[in-house]
Amino acid sequence: LCSFELYDSKMDKKGFLSFVVMPDQITESHSPIQSITKTHSGIVTTFNSTFSPVNITISGTFGKKFRIVSNYKDPGSKQFKSGSGKFSLNLNIGSAFSLGMKSGYGLTKILNNIIQCANKTDDYGKPYFLIFNNYALNTSYIVNPMNFQFHQGYENNMIWYYSINMTAVGHKPRKA
Repeated sequence: LCSFELYDSKMDKKGFLSFVVMPDQITESHSPIQSITKTHSGIVTTFNSTFSPVNITISGTFGKKFRIVSNYKDPGSKQFKSGSGKFSLNLNIGSAFSLGMKSGYGLTKILNNIIQCANKTDDYGKPYFLIFNNYALNTSYIVNPMNFQFHQGYENNMIWYYSINMTAVGHKPRKA
């Protein structure tokens, strides 16, 4: 399971999408910051203990079935206020648990809106930041989307596929 969270500069959550269908492929490529130098009597390796960028790639599809999605937030949805267009189910645990029905295309549009908003500035003139959570590896990173594409084809029954290349620039803050 993995998810995206989009925050503004005031740490208010503006977008959230939990992947109800796991991506077909998730790649995390780690390259530690180090330098290797040959000296007269051997080899010396110098390490840098700061965060080193992680290249992350995900690709897949949400299919075309309708899915029950919980607690999603679409930053691109201007006509719907929070809680509008979905129904709430109170489970008597102190707060309402919101659910919604989305098709694979609807989930793809939410993903597209979250990725596009990550490259914009918020209402305060500061950049949004995007967090990618990979629950299988227990990692949470602040990421910059470097390249993303959405495509469909006849060979796969015109289902929308996504491919997102990201670079992790830091760990998720404890408060977010």
